[in-house]
Amino acid sequence: MLTGDAAGDGTQALNWGAAAVFRTIPSKILTLEQLDLMAHVGFYDEERGKRQHIQLSFRIYFEGAPACCSDDFAAFLDYGKFCDHITRWSEAGEFRLIEYMGMQAYHEMRRYLDAEGYAGARLWVKLVKMQPPIPNLKGGSSFVYCDLPVGATTVFSPIQ
Repeated sequence: MLTGDAAGDGTQALNWGAAAVFRTIPSKILTLEQLDLMAHVGFYDEERGKRQHIQLSFRIYFEGAPACCSDDFAAFLDYGKFCDHITRWSEAGEFRLIEYMGMQAYHEMRRYLDAEGYAGARLWVKLVKMQPPIPNLKGGSSFVYCDLPVGATTVFSPIQ
């Protein structure tokens, strides 16, 4: 009997009498790390007046089977075009807060995925402002925006 995601960690428990057997359901995740962007972002006009180095990382959690199920190039998301689209979008915008830019990046990426036929995919976006004007801050400041269930580290489809 399937009891659901009791542990909240992407596993399913199958109960057979007193023993429970845990089975991990495979996820299909495309991850792109540290896309370099230059954007007008900053709370103050002076800071926002010059382009700043931003890195964008994202994960797309596919609902159905993406291109990994065949080697047919028609079945895949061209993430080079996806990255080009997001780069042009970020260069055209102006943002006061990285939180707002992160949310807007998520929504722009969501629109792109929906238009490409991936409306069921989940999306995780991390935006890093590499050098905010804060003395002694190493590694920048970051913001994550996603549509994953609260506490989830992965998304999976239930056993059919």
